[in-house]
Amino acid sequence: MTGDFPKLTTARLLLRAFGPADADGVFGTYADDEVTRYYDLPTFERREQAVELVERFAARFPGGTGIRWAVERRADGAYLGDVGLQWRPAPRIAELGYALTREAWGRGYAGEAVGAAVAWAFAHFDGLRINRIEAGTDPANEASMRVLSRNGFTREGLLREREYEKGRFVDVVLFSLLRREWEAARERAPR
Repeated sequence: MTGDFPKLTTARLLLRAFGPADADGVFGTYADDEVTRYYDLPTFERREQAVELVERFAARFPGGTGIRWAVERRADGAYLGDVGLQWRPAPRIAELGYALTREAWGRGYAGEAVGAAVAWAFAHFDGLRINRIEAGTDPANEASMRVLSRNGFTREGLLREREYEKGRFVDVVLFSLLRREWEAARERAPR
């Protein structure tokens, strides 16, 4: 990937590159069983796991495989979680993922972070000219499905036993947002 890592600012959030200092925030997020309940990672037990994840997140953008932002609250710099995209260049598809600390739930932060990441992918990332963003979620994760729906994603269907997580096969509800849908919604939005 060429160019500088994009820093995104919303009304309440700063989406920025990960660094070594984020390991404690990442550990606090992924060491919580409720956060990892619907996630494809086991609940963290050691800080070293967070250090490794931060390194993987930080390597995506320079490696050209995707991007993962650390999400912090602008008012006080508190670490709230992460949001990111991994892309498949040939079909011009990006896969969206996000996780927030439990303390950040229910405040609209996930939707705000997802909206910023989606806008960057469609409006500012010319490298791949992404046409479609997909997101999969556990059918029981109603909060995540609301985040996606509020950001214009369409529920496409249920992928039966699509993932293998924590020793069992799990279903995934697939959502997508097309570039033309995002552009049309932007045109209709009040200015």
